[in-house]
Amino acid sequence: MKTPELKPCPFCPDWLAAVPGYEGKYWATKAGEIINKNGLAIEPYDNGYGYLIVDLYADGKQKHKRVHRLIAEAFVPNPFNLPEVNHKDENKHNNSVSNLEWCDSSYNKRFGSGRKRRSEGLRKVWEMRRRVTDEKA
Repeated sequence: MKTPELKPCPFCPDWLAAVPGYEGKYWATKAGEIINKNGLAIEPYDNGYGYLIVDLYADGKQKHKRVHRLIAEAFVPNPFNLPEVNHKDENKHNNSVSNLEWCDSSYNKRFGSGRKRRSEGLRKVWEMRRRVTDEKA
């Protein structure tokens, strides 16, 4: 799937851009907010994995969208058509443009402390399994 070319919003200041696919209904800010057509910021919620989500509506249908993805699609050029968006500071709630970059899956998994966090998570799983096994014995 080819990423659409970034097109400037003719009436928007440089810190505001139309959300691709929702032009005229929603705008993204460089600070990481999504604004509706009434000029109000949409309150995001955590999806349970640390990512902020907003609900957008088009043609009477509701879609759950990750805020960082919407911000990147609106502001961050993606000339190599990379599939994922990385948070440079590893804070999934920091969706400002300066904190986002396009990357591939391999880079995103290796970035920062990702390996350490995953290994700690696996260690906890194995400890829980060992406790359950010991209790049954």
